[in-house]
Amino acid sequence: MFGALKKKLIFTICTKVTDNTEKRTHNQSQFKKHEGELHRRLHRYASDCRADFCIKTPEVQDYDDLNIWKIKQWENHLNDYEEVMYLDFDIVPNTNTSIFEKFNFDRLITHLIPTPLPRFTSSRFDLEDKESFVKTLDKYHWYIKTKQMKDMLMSQMIRPKNEWMMNTGTFGGSRRVRDELKFSERLDEVKQVVDEVKDIDNRYFYNNETMLTYMIEKYNVPVENLPVHWHQLILSDTDLRVCKTSSLIHVITKDFENVFKNL
Repeated sequence: MFGALKKKLIFTICTKVTDNTEKRTHNQSQFKKHEGELHRRLHRYASDCRADFCIKTPEVQDYDDLNIWKIKQWENHLNDYEEVMYLDFDIVPNTNTSIFEKFNFDRLITHLIPTPLPRFTSSRFDLEDKESFVKTLDKYHWYIKTKQMKDMLMSQMIRPKNEWMMNTGTFGGSRRVRDELKFSERLDEVKQVVDEVKDIDNRYFYNNETMLTYMIEKYNVPVENLPVHWHQLILSDTDLRVCKTSSLIHVITKDFENVFKNL
C-alpha cells in the first residue's frame, strides 16, 4: 500500500475457485498465465488514481459465494477509506484518468447492462420461438438474471422500472452510499425473496448481481452508471480495436494476450 493517510482504495481478488467446469478451468489457466501483467496494470492504475491498492486471496473459493464476499469486503474497507473501488482481476485499465475524480462516489458506481432480448413480433410462432430460445440460456445469462430480479420485485408488489442488470466486475462508492445500500444488513431478507420465487424458474439462485440490482430498484439507491467505454465488455464477437478507446476493459473471454496486443 502507498500509505496510511490515503483516503481511497482500489482492490481486487486473485484466487482459485472450486468450480471445475470447462469454462472456469480455462479462465483459471489464463489468469495464471497473465497474473503478473494483470497485477501490474491494476497496481499502476491505482497509483495513477492516488489510491492504495490491495489484492486479496480469500479462503472462500466457491464462485457464487466469492461474488457475495467481495461486496462485503467493499463494505468493510469503507470503515478505513472514504471511497473504495472494486475491480475484477480480469479488468485491464487503459487510462490514467482517476475514476474517483471522474464520477460521483456518493452514488453506487457500476455498469448497468441493458438486457432485453432481440425484438420478437406478436405472432404465435415468434412467441414460441422466444420461449424456446430463453430455455437454452443458463442461470448466469444477463437476461435470466434480469428476469429473476423482476420476478423478485413483482413478488413484493413492486413494478420493475428498468430492463437492466448490474455487472459487479466494477463497483464502488463512498460510506454514504454503502449506508444507503445496506447490502449485508438486507442480504438475509433478499435471500428470502429469492426463495419465494425459486419455483418460477429453476435457474434462480443467490446471485450477487441479481440481489444488488433488486436492492437498487426496491430501495432507490442512487447509481452512477459507467458509460460503455468505462466498462468495455470483451465478448467472443467483440472487435478488439475497441480496446484502444476504452478506459476499463473487462475481458470476459479471458483472451488477455490479444487484448494486450491491441493496446
